[in-house]
Amino acid sequence: MNISIFDLYWQQRSLKHWITTYYNAVFDWKNLNFERYSKNILWKNQLTETLNKSNFRICHNFFWYDSQKLPWIDFHFKNNIDTLLIDCLLFFDKEKHSLEKSFSNSPLEDVENTFLILEKNLVYFNSLSDTIKNILYKLLKNFDEFYSFFNFYSELTNFEFDKKNIFLDDFYAFLEEKNLEPKNSLKILEKFRS
Repeated sequence: MNISIFDLYWQQRSLKHWITTYYNAVFDWKNLNFERYSKNILWKNQLTETLNKSNFRICHNFFWYDSQKLPWIDFHFKNNIDTLLIDCLLFFDKEKHSLEKSFSNSPLEDVENTFLILEKNLVYFNSLSDTIKNILYKLLKNFDEFYSFFNFYSELTNFEFDKKNIFLDDFYAFLEEKNLEPKNSLKILEKFRS
């Protein structure tokens, strides 16, 4: 599987973009590994070609920023993973989800930080019980912003999400597993949504 992690870098008079493409990416439950990678600064037409050849495209803040800058790319919302949204979902207690910026504000550094966030999110999601994974999947599978992450995780790990629509049974099993009372279920669901 080939994945491209990119950051759009808009200069006044040019359309250059940073991209790192990872070839034959695999997840060993702790790290996202790959056979080789390439780091490039690409022009608009090169970026389009590279992204269209990738199985998954990963970007931080894709849906609220970068997707608006990519109207010429035909896939638009297909197989795009926004690490900002996934990080907000999985680490909802964290105060800040933006990329760590250095003084230089380097797009290449942003791409590398996006990779680290993706890897951290995969490790954390993998550590969740299958019940919680399936609850999150059932809550969010119909949203473009999250579906691709579930698809990506499934392809990397061969995990099969439960396709049945018995959500309430799973949810109450989760509450029982965590010794939580059903009356607090709305608060729990709100944490998943915010």
